[in-house]
Amino acid sequence: IPQDGDERPQPFSFMNRRVAIEEQVPCWTTRTVQATHDLVVKHGAQSPIFESAGGSGNGPRHCPSLDAKVRRFPGRFHAVWLEPEGLASRVVYPNGISMGFPEDIQELIVH
Repeated sequence: IPQDGDERPQPFSFMNRRVAIEEQVPCWTTRTVQATHDLVVKHGAQSPIFESAGGSGNGPRHCPSLDAKVRRFPGRFHAVWLEPEGLASRVVYPNGISMGFPEDIQELIVH
């Protein structure tokens, strides 16, 4: 699902009156699917435990890792925002799927 930028972006600071942006690129929204969740569960033992109390703690409320989302909310699919890195860049940042898996497992999950 495409998400265009704001027509008139608002500055983050009251010290600025306007944002000098002439061109924008759209972001895209997608979501995880059952195959994503299956891979996360299958390889769950390879994800380091970053949450407090040896894994029995709550972890961060905001921006939890993908494996934490799948573990806490197994019946839900999770949003992923595809954010282009710039006007002239082909690099796209997949926001919303941070994880601690080894690189080969991350590649499986992303694809």
